[in-house]
Amino acid sequence: KITATKDHAKLRLNFRAGQVFLVMGHSGTTPITIRLSLNGKRLTSFAGKDVVNGEITITEQRLYHLIQQDSVTEGLLEIEALSKGLELYAFTFGK
Repeated sequence: KITATKDHAKLRLNFRAGQVFLVMGHSGTTPITIRLSLNGKRLTSFAGKDVVNGEITITEQRLYHLIQQDSVTEGLLEIEALSKGLELYAFTFGK
């Protein structure tokens, strides 16, 4: 488990996949918003089912769908927790 201990904490991940999923939660009682970037640009194209305007609001611990591409591609995913308390558990990938 990785926990964001300060506001605007970031994690960068190089990946090769068509889909990217991540189990996330939060340590407090208030939902946490994360901002997602793909290859240096806000994630709007190729956004997974849980992404709205390049962001996800983490309301509970569960698997979130971050990226949905048409084919397997290399990329750089950046996740920014807008406030502390975000918990990241496990990435999974698909074609």
